[in-house]
Amino acid sequence: MTTLDAGEPAKNAAITITDCQGKVVWTGTTDVSGIARIQQSLPVDALPRCSYQLDYRDYSQMGALHFLSQGLFITARTENDMSFVHSSWDQGIEAWRFQLVGESSLDPVLGHTIFDRSLLRAGETVHMKHILRQHTTRGFAPVPQDQMPALVSIQHYGSEQKYEFPLKWDANGVAETHWAIPKDAKLGNYNVLLVEKKQSKKAKRLTYVDREGEEHFEDQEYETARRWVSGNFRVEEFRIPLTKGTLQPPAAP
Repeated sequence: MTTLDAGEPAKNAAITITDCQGKVVWTGTTDVSGIARIQQSLPVDALPRCSYQLDYRDYSQMGALHFLSQGLFITARTENDMSFVHSSWDQGIEAWRFQLVGESSLDPVLGHTIFDRSLLRAGETVHMKHILRQHTTRGFAPVPQDQMPALVSIQHYGSEQKYEFPLKWDANGVAETHWAIPKDAKLGNYNVLLVEKKQSKKAKRLTYVDREGEEHFEDQEYETARRWVSGNFRVEEFRIPLTKGTLQPPAAP
């Protein structure tokens, strides 16, 4: 929270988070930095859906009001001011405009792979060091052992051919993998993914609008495994230019 006139932190502002039905999910206040820290998980997957009468021919309603049927509504109040925001209003400051990796989900766990080099030839060995961290309001923190991915999947971009190997994490959340690239491996880009071995069932709600403008919902259950794209490298055919030098010392001292 910041004040609109001076852009200064708004301390002791009352924060209230509600769902579309008006049920309070969380309340708290901002600190001296204008930040309200939520030290609990919000019920994202268990949020209700509400039905609103919208004019689907009005683009302004579709853009601003369509997603109010789900998600979280946040209000902030001080003694003489108030403001609000919705969890679906996330297009104001977009990460890709600043060359930053954007999160496609609410998963705070981040994976990153460091390569000895990212351009190799078939038959060579690529050395990888994987790092796993979770993003919190206080910075990066270790990931519990029971949430560590069990496999690393090396997938060829295009043919989807993949090679999977088990991961062994140390106490610092670091794992290493060495892969001897087959001599008949396909050329091109390879993505490195950190994948959970176990799969969990989740429910996905599909939304569609019929010709009369009425909104319909359909629930589908599917199996999914958490995975993180941590890096990529290329396998190509190329030659390394070499120069051979010969030294001929004099015969006499």
